[in-house]
Amino acid sequence: IGVRVFLEGPDRNAMFHLLHQERSDIEKEMGFRVDWEENPDKKSNIIVVRRTKANPADRDNWDNQHAWLLKKAEAIKKTIGERLKKMDVGEWQPEDVEE
Repeated sequence: IGVRVFLEGPDRNAMFHLLHQERSDIEKEMGFRVDWEENPDKKSNIIVVRRTKANPADRDNWDNQHAWLLKKAEAIKKTIGERLKKMDVGEWQPEDVEE
């Protein structure tokens, strides 16, 4: 199971890189690490936290799994969501842009 943030649209690379520059602060603030999956040639970049040992088919553990998902989703929304609201994508320039 996991929680994913899909960064899509024309500014997806800028959003991803600006957030990634704050990776240490973001992960410290949330209290857990996330995987940063840059896909520059695809339609979205992804930020994800996974619980790999969870079995979604184990209905006896759903309450625990759902509590974990809620906790992670709330932390991501608060930390990453607030940064996205304040973000100026114009602050990022791709390194390979020729002048």
